[in-house]
Parts: sequence; structure tokens; C-alpha cells
Amino acid sequence: MKHLWTGHTKFLVIGLLCVCTTALLQAQHIKLPQDIVKALETGNAKEICKRFNSSVELILNQNQDVYGKSQAEQILKNFFEINGPRFKYKDLHSSGKEESHCNVIGQLYTSKGIYRVYIYIKNGQIYQMRLDND
Repeated sequence: MKHLWTGHTKFLVIGLLCVCTTALLQAQHIKLPQDIVKALETGNAKEICKRFNSSVELILNQNQDVYGKSQAEQILKNFFEINGPRFKYKDLHSSGKEESHCNVIGQLYTSKGIYRVYIYIKNGQIYQMRLDND
């Protein structure tokens, strides 16, 4: 019975890998806009917040809420002050079904550690920004 389960498990894993690979190949690679990259590199919360939607979901180390622009800017500014302005952005994966929106996953290097960055952009505005300590 154990041998049969292992065979089914292998089949399932191979099938999932094929589906995921196909989806990734079909995904359009979209780069994070340069103004956001520069703002991330310098820890400039004000510049990032220019791209925020009127309300934005901000997730910092499992603290999650929806904020208005000014409140989100202050939270992001505090984050950058605590974690130091030393910042390097590395794009890991970007994709979108169309040019009007994209999902960006990257890494943020700070003086306090590495953070995984997830940004959801729609029509040029940031609707969600997530920073998780790796």
C-alpha cells in the first residue's frame, strides 16, 4: 500500500510541476516601475506612497491592515527608519495577465535583514504591499 501511495504522489507532483511551468511560461514578465525601485532603494516612503491607491493593504511582518495613503506612508517611513536606508532591490518574479496590473515578488536588503517583497499594482497604483522578514 505504501508503494502505491508513493507512485500516486510522484504522479501528482509531476503533474503540478507541469501546470506551474506552463503558467510561468505564459505569464508576461513585467518589471517594477523605476520610480518605485528608486524609492525602495533609498527608503523613500513619500515617493512610494505617490503610487498608492486611496486605500492600500499594507502587511509588515504579519501585521496587516488597510490604510489611507497618509497613514500608510507614516507606517512605511517608520519601517525604513528602523531597518536603515541601506537597501537593494532584487526582482525575483513579475507577472501580469495584461499591462494594467502586475504582481511583483522581490527581495529587500536592509541593515536589519532581508525581506520578501510582494507588490500588487493595478493601473499604475499600488493596492497591496507586503514585506515579510525572510
